[in-house]
Order: sequence, then C-alpha cells, then structure tokens
Amino acid sequence: MKNIYLLILLTIATIDFAVSQNQNKETILKEWERFSNSEADQILKEGLNLKPYLYKGTNLNRQSINNFEDYPQKIIFYWTSECRYCKKELDDLEKIISEQPYLKDSILVVMRVDKQNKEWSIQKDNDFYTLYKEKKDFMTLSIPILFVSEKILDESSLKSAPNTLFLDDNQKIVSMKSGYIVTTRKSEFDEMNYEFLKWKINKHLDSRDSG
Repeated sequence: MKNIYLLILLTIATIDFAVSQNQNKETILKEWERFSNSEADQILKEGLNLKPYLYKGTNLNRQSINNFEDYPQKIIFYWTSECRYCKKELDDLEKIISEQPYLKDSILVVMRVDKQNKEWSIQKDNDFYTLYKEKKDFMTLSIPILFVSEKILDESSLKSAPNTLFLDDNQKIVSMKSGYIVTTRKSEFDEMNYEFLKWKINKHLDSRDSG
C-alpha cells in the first residue's frame, strides 16, 4: 500500500512539473508511465498467464473456458467486485471504445469475485454482455467479460485492482497500467486517467501491429 501512495505523490509531482514547464501531453503521459511501470515489475517478472484462472457461468457454478481463442487476447482489463474505483476505469474504457469501436476486438474484461456468498453471472445478448449480481442487472458492457478465480491471489503478485494488462502473442503480460489515481483534484485527474488509459491501449496495439 505504501508503494501505491508513493506512486500517487510522484505522479502528482510529475504532472505539476510537466504542466509548469509547458510540456506537451505526450511528455506527461510518458512520465506517468515511467512511474507506474515500477509498481508492475514483480508481476512482469513472473510471466503471468491468466488463461488457467478464467471461467464462465457463475462464481458458484463455474464452467471452464474451452474456446479461449474466441475471446480477445491482446489487452485484459482486470477488476474485482468490491473495487471502489474499478467502475470508473471501466467507464473510461467504454468511453474509449465508443470513440474507437474497433478496439472491441482487442480487449477482454475479467472480474474476480471477492465475496463468494453472492452469485454473479454473465449473459450475452447480441453484441452486449450483462453482468448480474444476485440475478439483478449490475452493468452492461460492449466487450466480452469473464470471471477470474481467486486462486490468482495465492499464485501470483496480481493482488490489487484495477489493472490493465497488455499481452504478447503468447498471452504473457508485457506491460501494465496499474490503479486509478484519485485525489482532491478530481476533474483534472479523471481526465488524466482517461488519457493515460487511452494512450497505453493505442500504444500497445500500434506496437503489435508494427511488430
């Protein structure tokens, strides 16, 4: 937790300095990336592959994924059912996709259920995916969503959420966008969170296409 607070302070200081020096948005985003990457080092070293942890159905009646190739495998957005700020990051993700609809083919959302005393389920209707909590509509997304097993907590360093995971062709995580920066300067940082996520997504996909 101390590392997260340090990251927030460094990010604020970096953006303040960049703005004061009239640096452009690209420079500010690169500085943000430099600090955020330090938080992800351990996860990247592990070479984590999420496929063994993913399932569909419900958290109380789990079904294996036998057709993983039918799901997007370039970017995974990882969140948890009790994460206070994950929904804000998901809102940013949906906004980005509304601006760039072709991104739907590259992004998969996965959710870890924190408390197993409630049933969570997913239903696909045409091109939309609805997440239900206790059979009540919780949210609807335009991109595929799966569940991720809580075993990942014991078998990897991926503990916190939200995290956007950027994958190579072997589904190995090669970079990350960790967390959602929250400060009293709400409007400014809401915009920066959105811009940083959008920049990271497009940067990763551009590098894969050029590679």
